[in-house]
Amino acid sequence: MNYEELYLTGFIHEMADVSSGPHSRKFCFVLGAGASRTSGIKSGQELVNIWDKELKERNLDEYQRWKQEFGITDENRYGFYSKYYEKRFAREPSDGYNYLEKLMEHARPSTGYVMLSYLLTQTSHNVVITTNFDHMVEDAVNYYAQNIPLVVGHEALAHYISQQAARPTVIKIHRDLLFDPKNSTKEVRELHKNWENALDYVFSRYHPIFIGYAGNDESLMGFLTANGQKFQDKTWKYPYWMLYGTDPLEGQILEFLEKAGGYFVRHNGFDETLYLMGDALGYKVPTKERFLANAEERYQMLTDSIDAFTAKEKQSREESEPLRTPDTPEPDVEETSVSMEETPISEAIRRVTGQSEQQKLYSESISLYDVNKFTEAAEIQNKLVQENPENARYHYSYGRTLHKMSCFDAAAAEMQRAIEREPGQALYHWNLGYILRDIEDRLEEALSAMQEAIEIDPEDGFYHSQASIVLLQMGRNEEALKEVQTAIALEPDHAFYYDNLGDVYGELGPEQALLEARQKAIELQPDEAWYYFKYGKCLFDLGRYAQAHDQVQKAVELEPGDKFYHRYFGKVLEAMGRHEEAASERRKANVPQAASRG
Repeated sequence: MNYEELYLTGFIHEMADVSSGPHSRKFCFVLGAGASRTSGIKSGQELVNIWDKELKERNLDEYQRWKQEFGITDENRYGFYSKYYEKRFAREPSDGYNYLEKLMEHARPSTGYVMLSYLLTQTSHNVVITTNFDHMVEDAVNYYAQNIPLVVGHEALAHYISQQAARPTVIKIHRDLLFDPKNSTKEVRELHKNWENALDYVFSRYHPIFIGYAGNDESLMGFLTANGQKFQDKTWKYPYWMLYGTDPLEGQILEFLEKAGGYFVRHNGFDETLYLMGDALGYKVPTKERFLANAEERYQMLTDSIDAFTAKEKQSREESEPLRTPDTPEPDVEETSVSMEETPISEAIRRVTGQSEQQKLYSESISLYDVNKFTEAAEIQNKLVQENPENARYHYSYGRTLHKMSCFDAAAAEMQRAIEREPGQALYHWNLGYILRDIEDRLEEALSAMQEAIEIDPEDGFYHSQASIVLLQMGRNEEALKEVQTAIALEPDHAFYYDNLGDVYGELGPEQALLEARQKAIELQPDEAWYYFKYGKCLFDLGRYAQAHDQVQKAVELEPGDKFYHRYFGKVLEAMGRHEEAASERRKANVPQAASRG
């Protein structure tokens, strides 16, 4: 066996040790689809599952014939991503590009990419090779490191890689999303010669770290296996192949490691692994003040450039006007306004700076909303919707503020105006439903709005969870259960959904399912006092006072200033016969405080 296993902690220590000094080593990152899952991009395996279901629904006989022709089974189908892509988008390949673009449009770089942006810009480990064609790496470098990477998204640009020097570099061997990304079997069968030359350059200088890459394409994986001996004889730097969880070391990956040597390392996910790397190599989260100061500086640059231009234009116009004598009357405001509109550039300046002023007002209203100054926020937003009646965002924000002020009918009307202007915004439909929940006899309309949000964005668990709340209010408990179960299936790590599930089981039973839902909410968000209280209340209602005591006490400890928890804790203590302690808690409940649930 030419390779050996290295524990993750050992690898992280090794990477930190050899990343500095006069003979420091360089590492590059080879990323596959698994690296982008927590950023909101589906993996190749997930897409295969989706397309398999769709092909089966289209024509079962043709689907079975096609699978038999290529030897595709339920066990090996993930190795046939390209075949599935070809079959699904056979008649119109552009539909495939459109599908993938829509799939990625709402994705945002996860924690792992935050750390990766640091490594690429602040260390010598500044190269990424990826079979992905999303923009997660370059977005992270732009957003978080405020740097501009060299993105080599097409084989025609591969010769620039040897000239990259210290600049962070992203090498996309299946092309960038904007350059007809490679998906079909024919396209991913072989690696372009330009990429071979580029990778030869990189691997001779950088130790590759493979993470989130399953080796299911023939191009890169075939190239690696065919050149395994170069790693073995040290022409190329030996590799580190990272395997997720208990995934088996087998197939092409095993074959490659046998030829190449190096190490394989088991890990618990892209985000966790990159987080450990970032920590080991000195990453520190910038303070909010520093981050905002940088943003403020960029905004100041923008306004300075506009102000300089407008000042120059104003000076030019003033110089072109005839000299005034003391006897010449000053023009009135109306005449000045007309004068400013005499040229196209004057009109453009007024529009641009006017919009900038409105944006400032809008931002001010949001800041007021965030600190609960709803009346002041509403005054500004009312002005904005009057001056900009076609701006959906202004109507949406005004509707939210009116809702906070308990002006329910007016809030619903504003949200409806936002929807009329941008009907495809799921968030607007959900907010309309959220407002209508608070208006008597309008629950059916609230549910309809929630369902519209789901129809627009069926993969967002939040909307399903919210629909379940409305259904529960309507007494349609079985339907509520289905919706919240859908939410959990889509996003299983949200504590709020399990809290919602507990509310549903509180109406439906069974008792054990209710308690398990409450426990799961706490497990996922152990610092939320409200979840401990709700679990404790369930236990109290079941007569389990000692257990209820522990849970409600935890809520009190997490939020000692909340009189509602003290009052309920006193109720629990009273039921246990601990009267003096109960009285003490009731006294605490009467202490004035800034916020309370009760």
